[in-house]
Amino acid sequence: MPDDNTGDSRGAPDSSGSGAAVPRRFASCGPADPLLHFTIPAERRLPEIFRALSGGTAYALAPKAMSGRTTHLASLAAALNRGGEMLALLVPLEAASSADGHEEFKRLFCARLREALDESRAGELRKAVFRDEAPDPRLFLKPVLSSLCSALSRPLALFLDDLETLPNYFLLSLLHQFRDSWSGRSSYPFPRSFVLCGAGAARELAPPGPESGLACPRPQVSLPALPLEIPPFTREEAGWLLSEHTREGGRGYTAEAADEAMYWSGGSPALLCALARTVDCEVLTGDPSQEADGADFDRAAGLVLDRREAGLAGALRALERDGTAGVFQAMILGEPGLPEGTSPEELRIASEAGLLKLADDECAPANPLVRDAASGALAEGLAFGMPHTVEHRLAEGRELDMSAVLKAFQGYWQEKGSRLSPPFGMRKALGHLALMAFLRKVIGQDGAVLREYGLGRGRLDLLVRFAGAVYPVGAVVKESEACMKESLLQMSRYVDRCRAKTGWLVAFDPDPSEGWDRKLSWRSDKHEGRTIHVVGA
Repeated sequence: MPDDNTGDSRGAPDSSGSGAAVPRRFASCGPADPLLHFTIPAERRLPEIFRALSGGTAYALAPKAMSGRTTHLASLAAALNRGGEMLALLVPLEAASSADGHEEFKRLFCARLREALDESRAGELRKAVFRDEAPDPRLFLKPVLSSLCSALSRPLALFLDDLETLPNYFLLSLLHQFRDSWSGRSSYPFPRSFVLCGAGAARELAPPGPESGLACPRPQVSLPALPLEIPPFTREEAGWLLSEHTREGGRGYTAEAADEAMYWSGGSPALLCALARTVDCEVLTGDPSQEADGADFDRAAGLVLDRREAGLAGALRALERDGTAGVFQAMILGEPGLPEGTSPEELRIASEAGLLKLADDECAPANPLVRDAASGALAEGLAFGMPHTVEHRLAEGRELDMSAVLKAFQGYWQEKGSRLSPPFGMRKALGHLALMAFLRKVIGQDGAVLREYGLGRGRLDLLVRFAGAVYPVGAVVKESEACMKESLLQMSRYVDRCRAKTGWLVAFDPDPSEGWDRKLSWRSDKHEGRTIHVVGA
């Protein structure tokens, strides 16, 4: 039997040496450790991948943020080690990205490999040694890994993480070495399986680098590896993860709590765990026995958004790229397709950053937390100078007077609109962003402004919640009368979906020659028993 210390422990040893188990918690950020955090075993989530790795397969895993990739890789490695048929090792390579040449890169790669062996919970791996001699520092992978595999009694599965952090000339060198060695692996000791995390097919051409020997850009590597993507949690998996906390003496969760956790996170492992940890440690910290419900996860979502944690800040940095900002503007406006000239590379960057989801011909924010974080970030600069309150926003009975709020917005837009600076160059969506910022500023902490947008919607959907009531608000760029008729029909359907009787559609006139006396208009239309106020701006 193998001497691996990789059991499914329900608590980590106390670092003080007392031997007492440390209760597990939900991970708030970074890789989750099953000894410290609640996790779903990767072999349960990815059974086909687990079997394929045992049989000898190579995978290329896209470096998608907030997907729990490192947690899943570590879990797969632990499961393979427990199985006894083979050994598995996860080697993070981000620290090797600072190398200033191929000799230094080889040295750092070998240093990270040794550290991974030393830190492994598999006893045989901890004892393993290898030689790092190579005839050329650009051809080190085969001799180094052959030396390591010769020292092991079982086949090895090697997981190379953080490849996307390497400069392209090092990445290409490593991938070419892998490709050359993989093709003849039956003739010499070599890892049976690989996961190359961050080595997706859509990479930029490699520019010449220090000691690279490249006189010109080189083509991408055609990897002999299958594409791998870690799927988001399902509703069932989210419920199971929460129930693990309950089973280990933690609080209970209603079905609505799991529903809200899934809604806000979109199944992102990192975001879902951040929400659960915030509920447990902050929202309900005063009563550890209180059952968590959906409203508790809504409050946790607000805290996670305010702090931009669990990868949200990294996703928002993708907005700084011109191409990504153009895609996001198109989504806010609900345009039918991507902006002309949008490159696959720009979409890849935004998707891997966790900003967008691209599936079934859909391009939309990755999940509601990212959606609200992005729209909040876009509107932040516009909020300065906006009124904190509208004195007559409340009618009798503390109901929100949305018509009064939007009339106040018309006045603000007339006075300030021409002097506002569009965030990230999104001039066409400036009115939409200013409306979002205005509503958020006016509503404050007394309510919420929820947003829905994506390519093909034709307009921006907003839903204002205040004192238990809902107020559907839409926004559209008035480009033609046919456009307005379609927008009115869509708005009527949106009001119906919200189970409301009244909606407000803000129509921005992009014609600079049109005077404010014509732009600032107000009319009310009836559509199948529903009232739609059309607010000209």
